[in-house]
Amino acid sequence: MPPLVFMAIAWLLPRFIQCQTQDQVEALYNNLLNGQNKNMRPAVNHAYPTDVNVSFELFQILDVDEVMGKLTISGLLKMEWYDHRMRWNPIDYGGVFTINVPSFATWKPDLVLTEPIDNAFAFGYMQNWVNVRYLYDGMAIFAPSEVLSSACDITVTYYPFDTQICEINLYPWGINKHEIVLNTYTTEVSKSIFSENAEWMLDKTETLTGVMFDTFYFYRVVLYLKRRPTFVIVNVVLPIFFMSVLNVLVFFLPASSGERVSFAITVLLAIAFFMTIVNDTLPKSSNPIPTICYLLLGSLVLSTFIVMMTIFNLRIYHRPAEQPLSKMYLAIAFSARRCRRRSFRCQSKRIKADAVTEIDLSKENAITNRRASDEDAIKWSSAHNNKRRADDATASAYEDYADLEDVNWKTVSEALDSIGIVISTVWVVSLTIAIIVMVTAYS
Repeated sequence: MPPLVFMAIAWLLPRFIQCQTQDQVEALYNNLLNGQNKNMRPAVNHAYPTDVNVSFELFQILDVDEVMGKLTISGLLKMEWYDHRMRWNPIDYGGVFTINVPSFATWKPDLVLTEPIDNAFAFGYMQNWVNVRYLYDGMAIFAPSEVLSSACDITVTYYPFDTQICEINLYPWGINKHEIVLNTYTTEVSKSIFSENAEWMLDKTETLTGVMFDTFYFYRVVLYLKRRPTFVIVNVVLPIFFMSVLNVLVFFLPASSGERVSFAITVLLAIAFFMTIVNDTLPKSSNPIPTICYLLLGSLVLSTFIVMMTIFNLRIYHRPAEQPLSKMYLAIAFSARRCRRRSFRCQSKRIKADAVTEIDLSKENAITNRRASDEDAIKWSSAHNNKRRADDATASAYEDYADLEDVNWKTVSEALDSIGIVISTVWVVSLTIAIIVMVTAYS
């Protein structure tokens, strides 16, 4: 083999066959950190800022506390920047292209929450075991994970069909915009290993950077959270509706049973209990008041009205028969009976009217055929209709007089029951329509 070829192979062979010994890695580590001031940001010219690329990996939504207005999540914040002091030639160190350096031994950007619930600290500050990975060209990658608790403005107007928008803002502590520039190359949060929350659904996410107060850069993570309403519907909304229906059934219980008042008060206490449950899960704020609170209030007002009316009705029912009725009670009983009689007689009157109309038409046709004059036929029909109305009025007067003769305190009690059924049914139907509208509008 010619000497020149042998020398060329001997020179090139170590370039292709690399051996990364511990001594070489230790030498690289010592050479990189020797004389380096970890408190100085990396910049060849400190007249220019250091660019830091930021991205966020969301692991899980741990809790959304409506009462305290707190959002708790777990995630990973990935930060990338270039440090000219951490460059090397891999050939000189046995082909070492990357190295890990403890985060406490080198410079890294300190990003802090702007609205922390607990004490403020830099992201990854409590995780000294997390390393900064450096590539041979000086690129640094620092990716600590944290459990973040940040303030979130909770709006529960349409609870449990509400959607919350929570922001997590991070900024470099004590460093202005002329020293560090935060950039992001993604417009949303990464969710490659995201675990769903049982109560909240992550609708969408946003990430952005900007300058706050014209002083320092910030990195913002926006989470759009939508509540899963099934649990609240099954355990709160539907029971309230069913209890409102049970309220109406109080008036169907016989007054002599002695169970009316206890039944009505039991339903009232149950609704008050559900109000306590809902109030414990909502922020103590009057602006705005959740819609479900108005539904609970409507059910509570209805139940209170039924209890009061039940007690009053029982007093009426147990009054002695010899006690005379006032005109007001007579009017109540008379109106209730008349309404019932009209409702029962409505269909029969329509049938009778149709039959009479057919008879009148046949007679009028016969008269028209027998008589040449239309005027005589009209006079006959008018007289017949007037006679029928007079007969109906006389019969109605006799029935009204018979009703007045038969009215007593128990009759008044039955009339009050009818009025209570109508009012309560209208109230429950209105609440039902309100619930349906709320569900369809915001589900």
